[in-house]
Amino acid sequence: MADDEDALQDILADEIEDEARGVPRRADISRRPKVKDELLDIFKKVEEGYRDQWNRSNDAQDYWDVYNCTLTSKQFYVGNSKIFVPIVHNAVNARKTRFTNQIFPQAGRYVEVTSTDGTRPDALASLLEHYVRKAKLRTKVMPALCKAGDIEGQYNVYVSWCKRKRHVTWRAAVPPELLEGLPNPALQPIMDIRHEEVEAAHPEVEVLADSDVLVLPVTADDIDEAIEEGAV
Repeated sequence: MADDEDALQDILADEIEDEARGVPRRADISRRPKVKDELLDIFKKVEEGYRDQWNRSNDAQDYWDVYNCTLTSKQFYVGNSKIFVPIVHNAVNARKTRFTNQIFPQAGRYVEVTSTDGTRPDALASLLEHYVRKAKLRTKVMPALCKAGDIEGQYNVYVSWCKRKRHVTWRAAVPPELLEGLPNPALQPIMDIRHEEVEAAHPEVEVLADSDVLVLPVTADDIDEAIEEGAV
């Protein structure tokens, strides 16, 4: 662990020197000996970690087959009945509906804010409600997260910030302009085409499969502890 920390300190020192010399942050530094050795060491740890959880990933795939009512070699039945009862599928869907409605009620009010002075910050609450709808937490994220938690035994989400730009064009009545660019109030407004670039941003939440997530070191009890120990 001490050697890893020393190597990271050396890399950080090199980055500080590069910034002082004016080297852009987008420059490729992966070919430097220290950085390359550190990257190869991290790659080996990640590869070994995914190899160690191979059995768990296969079990999760089998659990999804049970939920999706997919017959595999793990089913065994002696008899002549051809009826498949989707007990697990119905139970998981029932829990998904129950927990989704509990966290996001049908009334459409999902955020409750309590302030120290007893007032309600309506602007902040409205912004949070807007983010809940834009991120589709109730319609897409929460149902998928409930199913993944029941089937895989683990809740994993990736939160990022999404920015989208779009070009908007509309017709508007505007007053004619003089040669100097000033409006001419003596003339009637005319219809003109207006263009504008609108940028919208909101949180984006993605549900991750348990087989796609690996936390190193494996002895960490939670993500915060892993980050403190130099998580990968």
